[in-house]
Parts: sequence; C-alpha cells; structure tokens
Amino acid sequence: MIQIVIAHNSKYAVSILSQSDELFEVRGYDLADKREIWKKQFAGEFVRMNNIEQDIDGEVFGIAYQDCGKFFVTIFSPEGKEIDNVKVSTELNIDADSTPVSGFYEPLTTCCFLQDSKVLIAVYHRFNK
Repeated sequence: MIQIVIAHNSKYAVSILSQSDELFEVRGYDLADKREIWKKQFAGEFVRMNNIEQDIDGEVFGIAYQDCGKFFVTIFSPEGKEIDNVKVSTELNIDADSTPVSGFYEPLTTCCFLQDSKVLIAVYHRFNK
C-alpha cells in the first residue's frame, strides 16, 4: 500500500495500492459500515501515483499521477464516481520525456484543492535529461 487517507468528515477512507509498475489500484471504504465500497484500477505502461488530496469538506478527492511521462489528475467522489480526469500533458501541450524513475514512487506531479472548488496542479517537466 502506498497511502490511505481518512476524509475530513470521517465518513470515508481512500487508499492507493501498488500492484506493479503497470498497475495501481485506488479503493474507497465506508467507515460507518466498515466495508470496501468501490475500487478502480489504473493500468498503463509505467504508472506512478502516491498522494490522495481532498477538498475541505472531504466530499471530493483528487489523485495526480503519470503513465510513462503522460500526466493526469483524476477527481472523484467518496463513492468512487469519477467527476473529471484531466489530461494534464495534453492541456499543457508537453511531451512525455519526464518519465518516472524506477524504484521511486514519486509521480513528478501533484494537485491540491483551493477555495471555490478550484484545483491546483503542479507538474515537474524535464526539458533535458
């Protein structure tokens, strides 16, 4: 397991589990019922994710991740419903040269929730290797 967070409202927990370099799994849990309520797999060529962010109310979560140099942010509800999947590399028109480092779980990107339901996304992009 990479990370688990408890929602600010203490109703839910969300975890990231690393299956392999090609597969990560995100799972959601209902803390009142003490059961897993959803899971979603992120499969690709070389995937990295490690931080789960949430809004101030614990009602929206976000995970910034990358797959072999292509950056994404997925935004989802505590029940696992995908609200948005931002294709950051496409939006910023950047190449896929910033690939993950083998044995290092940092995806070279992160996100955080700001006021007014805005999301800040940061990406480390190498221009030269």
